[in-house]
Parts: sequence; C-alpha cells; structure tokens
Amino acid sequence: MAINPLDPVLTQAWNKGREAGKKEALDHFYKFLIGRMDTLKDIEGIGDKTAWKIQKHFLDAFER
Repeated sequence: MAINPLDPVLTQAWNKGREAGKKEALDHFYKFLIGRMDTLKDIEGIGDKTAWKIQKHFLDAFER
C-alpha cells in the first residue's frame, strides 16, 4: 500500500511534529540567551548599568 504524502492524517502528524520541534528549538535558544545575559556583568568593564542597557536592547527587539 502506497502512502499518500497529502493524506490529512500524515499532514496533521507532520505539522504537530514540526511545531514540537520549533518549540524545543526556541526553548533551547531562550535558555542560551538568558544564560548569556546573566553573565554580562562578568565581563570586565561591564557594570550593572551597561548590562541593563544591553539586556533592554534585546528585550525591545522582541516587542516589535
């Protein structure tokens, strides 16, 4: 029996898997980004104010 790639059940399963993969990738990215933002103050010459400015710059981009 040949599998029809346009079968609605297969398409629904593919879309569900794609969304799950997208969510997992975004979760990993956000965890990485948060980790990097948390360590900005560890860089010599970057204090609380500069770290906040950099963090705010990235947060502002997500609001667009």
